[in-house]
Amino acid sequence: PWGAPIAVNSLSLMNNTYDTAGPFTIVADLFDDDQDGVAIDANDEIVFHWDVNGVETSGSMTATDILPNGNGLYEYDISGSFEPGDEISYWITTVDNDGLPSESISMGFDITEPGNPDADLLIVYDSNNDSQLDNYLFEKVAYDLGIVFEYWNTSYEGGIDASIINAGWDNIVVYGWGTANVPAIAGEYDPGFGTFLDNGGNLILADQDWYYGHGLPADITFASGDF
Repeated sequence: PWGAPIAVNSLSLMNNTYDTAGPFTIVADLFDDDQDGVAIDANDEIVFHWDVNGVETSGSMTATDILPNGNGLYEYDISGSFEPGDEISYWITTVDNDGLPSESISMGFDITEPGNPDADLLIVYDSNNDSQLDNYLFEKVAYDLGIVFEYWNTSYEGGIDASIINAGWDNIVVYGWGTANVPAIAGEYDPGFGTFLDNGGNLILADQDWYYGHGLPADITFASGDF
C-alpha cells in the first residue's frame, strides 16, 4: 500500500546442501510505492544479512530484473568456506526514502553431508504422498537386497541441487507423486540430473503423474531437448 515501507514479496528458499562453498544465490522480489515514477532507488537502503553459527555478515543487493521504477528482483550471493553442520540463516532489512523501516522473515538452510558416503545408490523421494511415503517402496527393496543407499526427501530438505545429485553415486532412483525436480521439457530448471546422465549415471524415475508435477498437460507435443 502507498505510504508503507518496502515490502519483500518473496525471498528464495534454499535447500539443504552438500555444497561447502557456494555461491548460494538468494533472490528477493522487492516492492515500494511509486512516487513520481520512482519506487526504489539510491535513496532507499536495502541490506542483505546472513548468519553462520552466530556470525553475521551483511552487504548490498544487486538489481537483476527490475521495472523502470526500481521494483522487482534483487539478489545476493552467499559464499564462503562452510562445513557440514553449519546452519545459514538470511534476511533483508530496508529503510525507504520516507525513513520507514522493514525487515523480512528469516529463512535458512543447513550444510550437510551423506550419511552413507560409500553408497552407490541415491534414493530421492520427491513430492510427498502419504500412501507412498508410509510404505518406503524403494527403500524397502534396497534393505531386502542388502544394498547400502543414501536417502534424500526433497520436501523435508527444501529441494535438491547438483551437490547431492552428483556426489559420486552411479545410480539414482527418483520416485513420488507429481515429482517436480527431474525436468520434463527443454527450458525447465535442471538441478543437476542432466550432468549426472551425461557422466554415465543410471536414473530411474517412477511417477504416474510426472507431467502434472510440472504443470504440464497430459498430451505434449515434444521438441528437441525434452527429456
